[in-house]
Amino acid sequence: GDTIVFTGVSINAMPLSVKKREGELYEDFARKYGFYFIFDDKGQHEVNQESIGQFTGIKDTNEKLVYEGDIILIPATNFNVEIIGVVVFYNASFVVRSLSSGSNFSIDYVFRERMPGKPNPQIIGNIFESKELIEKFISYDEVKDFVDCIINDVYPDVNGVEGGKTVS
Repeated sequence: GDTIVFTGVSINAMPLSVKKREGELYEDFARKYGFYFIFDDKGQHEVNQESIGQFTGIKDTNEKLVYEGDIILIPATNFNVEIIGVVVFYNASFVVRSLSSGSNFSIDYVFRERMPGKPNPQIIGNIFESKELIEKFISYDEVKDFVDCIINDVYPDVNGVEGGKTVS
């Protein structure tokens, strides 16, 4: 079958720009021993559990792979205001969860074909390395809860808004 690709930030590589790893995640090992490893063509890399995110199968406007936990900027259009959200896995699919409203947007809808010349959605950070982007919308404790929920595959509330209808 197809390999499911994950990303994670290595706990021992410096600086941050070389810490990102993409490859297979060995979850059984993690559950048994409490260490998280991603395996790629260069070997195995122990990664921080908070930083692990699954590849969505989609690339952004800059051809960057979009992973669970990425923070996405969706530019304003004639129909909606600018939205900043986080990619989460919810109800068996990936959605972008707006940090301001708590609304869910299906990832296919967010990255659909746009009108030529119009700005496209792009990755502006991730929940592990860019917590300051999230803190513009929610408090530090809520950021921690948000990250913990994503790690544990529990869908988080934002600003007291429970998971609602997904726009697709």
